[in-house]
Amino acid sequence: MSSKSAKRWMGFIVLIVLVSGCFAAKTQVAAPKPCGPVPNEAQLDWQKKELITLVCFGMGAGPHYGDEPVENFNPAALDTDQWVRVCQDAEMKGMIIAAKLVDGFCIWPSKYTDYSVKSSPWKDGKGDPMGEIVASCRKFGMDVGLYMAPWDRNHAEYARPAYVEYYYNQWEEVLREYGPFFELWFDGGNWKSGYY
Repeated sequence: MSSKSAKRWMGFIVLIVLVSGCFAAKTQVAAPKPCGPVPNEAQLDWQKKELITLVCFGMGAGPHYGDEPVENFNPAALDTDQWVRVCQDAEMKGMIIAAKLVDGFCIWPSKYTDYSVKSSPWKDGKGDPMGEIVASCRKFGMDVGLYMAPWDRNHAEYARPAYVEYYYNQWEEVLREYGPFFELWFDGGNWKSGYY
């Protein structure tokens, strides 16, 4: 057999192997059956977000004692659209907003406390950072979540039954006004005595 014929036969054999491999690759293999807990669709969607951010915007940057004068809240150039664009540039899929940190200051005009943005000089007490952040997230298609600290160092009834009702009312207020949210983040009361 000439070397030219041998090359043709080799090429033909390689072609047969490749074609048979293509037919074999179409064979379907059944997925294994689930073992143990299986995530639901919402849990899978949450995992697909991969990277989200927590925005803590309020009175305290250091220790939160709940005694910072509300007059100190007066952000000069709040641009929540810019926040969302930066997060999207970083490939974040969601933003969780801390509507109230442990100092008790509310970044929405809560009807249940004067320790909120409504008592600040910012926009003559008519501003609503929570509303602006949520609107920016929705404008740019970013999912928005909510965190609200259960510990409130400004509220005199903290660690008493009256505070529980107050806290529930605040959750209902924020959920009705700004929801829906892709995540609601709850944590446990204060860190030392653990009221909740």
